[in-house]
Amino acid sequence: MSESIKIKHEIELDVQPLEFHFFNAARHLNAHHFAAVEHARIEIGHFKSDCCQRMVYAVVKKGVVTDLEMDPCTNGIKVSNELAEVVRSFSRKVDRDSGGARLPMPLDRFVEIAPQLVVVVWTCIRICAFGYCVTCCQQGDWVSCSADSVRLP
Repeated sequence: MSESIKIKHEIELDVQPLEFHFFNAARHLNAHHFAAVEHARIEIGHFKSDCCQRMVYAVVKKGVVTDLEMDPCTNGIKVSNELAEVVRSFSRKVDRDSGGARLPMPLDRFVEIAPQLVVVVWTCIRICAFGYCVTCCQQGDWVSCSADSVRLP
């Protein structure tokens, strides 16, 4: 049996942000109706990649959006410290100008700026090297990745 050998080698990564698709129907949510609702989880859009479509939900409590949640991909992979650092490094480089908007916020204000706010709360990217790709999403310190695709020359 042979031993594994670790080699440090600088490589170039192709890192692309995933586009967030905001549902048109979400633009027409009735804030007055949700003011009386104790708790609701509303589909507002999705990030789409080769591996899956990651649905994003707004958590609404009495007319106020308190959080954003995302479905996990079914083919998740173990995230190494190095991979998590690549995701965090990308997040730091992305322009995160949301006009100072943060959650919680009233639903009527949220639907006006949701597409911009979602990509501030969640960072989803596709990372490719050596012809293989993974999709990773980050919220705060949490990073989740999934096997994506093989890119052929």
